[in-house]
Amino acid sequence: MTDVSKLNVEGEWLELDTELEDFGKFKVKVIPVNTNRFFYIAKQDIIGVICSVVIDWDLTKGKNKVPCDEENKYKYLSALSEIKIRNPKHALKGELYRTVGCEILAFSQNIKNFTKN
Repeated sequence: MTDVSKLNVEGEWLELDTELEDFGKFKVKVIPVNTNRFFYIAKQDIIGVICSVVIDWDLTKGKNKVPCDEENKYKYLSALSEIKIRNPKHALKGELYRTVGCEILAFSQNIKNFTKN
């Protein structure tokens, strides 16, 4: 049998520090994704994959929290996914991968980000 007591499939928070002064930092709660599934889906809809692994966030509009529902995920993550981040820790090295979207996808694919030590 496999003991999954250390596995957090409920998601983990990922902080993203964007290069945009007006926007700054924000956090998304991400669930793990199977990498084999990612390669299949990647051919179809990258934003859809990003939306499927983000289950919460701290985005606000004024003083009100933006609901993390399907409509808003597509609306906001589509716009935010190409924003450059300052210090990527999970995505591949290189200018092309220094984006919000790449960091979320890379974080979601590493099961170590969802296991307790």
